[in-house]
Amino acid sequence: AAVSVGAAYANVAGNVIEGPFALGSSPAPLDSAAYDINERDAAGLAQVVGRANVGPVLWEVNCDTLTSTGPVSLVPPNKTAHGEALAINDAGDACGTNTALAFRYTAGGVFQELSTPRNAYSDARDINDLRQVVGQVYEPGKGTFGTLWKPDGSRVYWEMTAIERDYA
Repeated sequence: AAVSVGAAYANVAGNVIEGPFALGSSPAPLDSAAYDINERDAAGLAQVVGRANVGPVLWEVNCDTLTSTGPVSLVPPNKTAHGEALAINDAGDACGTNTALAFRYTAGGVFQELSTPRNAYSDARDINDLRQVVGQVYEPGKGTFGTLWKPDGSRVYWEMTAIERDYA
């Protein structure tokens, strides 16, 4: 489903939601955005991920009543929240970036920083229903590498060919 965003408002085309409505409780967070939504379940609920203030969050949306709960922080209380959740799969697993490191948040509520080399930065851009995450890792002095994280959190890099480096 497509999502258009405007300061904590989501307009989801197709079979889920028609027309903009405010996500979460009132008053809405000072600075927020919604980036992705998964398919509604049999009870008419869908989940939206994005950011509120400076942290990655999730809203739960009732597609029938156009009401929502949240935002709920995806970052554990013992960690600094500074980033955003960019994608969510149909199982409710989300991914994004927090404090310059890629993460996966499972539907069961587990926050997992994905494997990133020491002194490097990473961000996660999408997650599929197999819980594989794609994004990139930037290693100072080496470059940026397209990356796939497996469900166990380990990573696979794609190195650029000589031709790709010529056009980078």
